[in-house]
Amino acid sequence: MAKDYSPQFTPALQFGIFTAGLIALMAVMAFIWSFQQMPKIITGQQFYELAFWGGGHVLQFVHTQIMMVCWFLLIVSLQPDFTLRLPVFKMLFSFGLVSALIVPLVYFRHDITSMEHREFFTFGMIMAGGIAPSLLALYILPPLWKSRGERNGAKRALWSTLLMSLALFIYGGVLGSSIQGQNVIIPAHYHGSIVGVTLAFMGAAYLMLPQFGYKDVSGWKLAYWQPIVYGGGQLMHISGLAWSGGYGVLRKTPGGLANVSPDVKAAMGMMGLGGLIAIIGGFMFVIVVGKAVLKRP
Repeated sequence: MAKDYSPQFTPALQFGIFTAGLIALMAVMAFIWSFQQMPKIITGQQFYELAFWGGGHVLQFVHTQIMMVCWFLLIVSLQPDFTLRLPVFKMLFSFGLVSALIVPLVYFRHDITSMEHREFFTFGMIMAGGIAPSLLALYILPPLWKSRGERNGAKRALWSTLLMSLALFIYGGVLGSSIQGQNVIIPAHYHGSIVGVTLAFMGAAYLMLPQFGYKDVSGWKLAYWQPIVYGGGQLMHISGLAWSGGYGVLRKTPGGLANVSPDVKAAMGMMGLGGLIAIIGGFMFVIVVGKAVLKRP
């Protein structure tokens, strides 16, 4: 990896992974705490929602921290002269870490069945889980655009993956800020942000394959188009969800579209088509990685 990024980034990347590990331990603690505090009279769907609410939200911080590490690896590979001071880097990663470290206080002060318990994790994910990646994304976008010549170069798959990851995560965050009520804008928001995380992991996989002795796929045409198909399909998918959510379509209401307007049906059709395209993009990733493994030097 020495040829891909400056040694000055080693402490920063180590700090990012270290904080992700600490947050993962806190997530495990939150799961155990929730199960221990669960009232015995609660069963069914509510049981699982309460049991996994706290730990599940903390676990999202883990993936967000690792996503930012992947963004750094990808942008430095594309732009070796990319710089960001270590204190700034640590500050960005401290958002998620601090939010996770105060989780025990929430369990001590609020019962897991309380609204305060639920709102803390929801608000924490919006603020601490969204601010730091958004700031980092805004800082990365200019050098990413500067390296757009890589679209036809030896690292074009890394460029397209990072671009689509930033686009999905930011779009998901924008949709999250427009949530009102329990409509399908909520899944549109988190399906955008989650796929932004997934694309970052895919880009890191492409970057790291040669380090494990497998074929370098960074310049493959199929690898370049894979994140575009996958991310583009998901953009359609969440746009259709957000569109139908604007008409008041509720989440978790199967069979509730019998008498809706043609506009809502068009929006849901767009959602379904986008989901199909995204699935194709997912299969493309499997094919690229499979070929890289089979064609190892």
